[in-house]
Amino acid sequence: MADNLKYLKAVEDQYLTSPLPLRAPGDQDVNAALKMSADGRALVEAFEGCDRPISSRPGYVVTYFDEVGVLTIGYGHTNLGHIAPHINQGDVWSQPQCDSALSNDMASFEIDVKRYFPNHQLTQSQFDALVSFDFNTGALGRSSLPAKINSGRSAAAMATLLQYNHAGGQVLAGLTRRRRAEMLMFEGDVQSALILAGATHDTRMPMAKATIAPGVEP
Repeated sequence: MADNLKYLKAVEDQYLTSPLPLRAPGDQDVNAALKMSADGRALVEAFEGCDRPISSRPGYVVTYFDEVGVLTIGYGHTNLGHIAPHINQGDVWSQPQCDSALSNDMASFEIDVKRYFPNHQLTQSQFDALVSFDFNTGALGRSSLPAKINSGRSAAAMATLLQYNHAGGQVLAGLTRRRRAEMLMFEGDVQSALILAGATHDTRMPMAKATIAPGVEP
């Protein structure tokens, strides 16, 4: 139990927002107008799933604990990112509430992504991939991805991204598939990314919050 609590505390700490990087006077956010696209949201929805449905109340879901014990509802909404609404065990949501919470989550992580690329223009698919990654891991600002992408080393950044396929100290196939789909999205192969995510089929499953492989430098 103590080990589990230490792990969950470490995950929660990972979700705390990192300080804003300093900008030189007059710098402009070149990605200010970017928002999560319909394709990007479809990828997130496919991997997160809207769980857990209540068989006796069609159209409603209830909270559950994911693979590493994090209280979750709807499309992967948790309390870890401190984004409203706060949830309690046993809460029941309608589909519109799940959709609204996902929009709130996406808006917060859109801001989080933009802060690390104030001068590096991202494409729409790159932005979508990074929002999906940050939503699932909360680790964008603590990883080396921004530094690598900002310096033009996108291939190295994607190699790092693929390492974030662990949860509870174990490699999860679903997280490995998600990282590959995000890499495809980042590289501009949106169709392949959505196919890999199962976004065109009813194959959605709840997704654990990911961490990087223990001992691996991000």
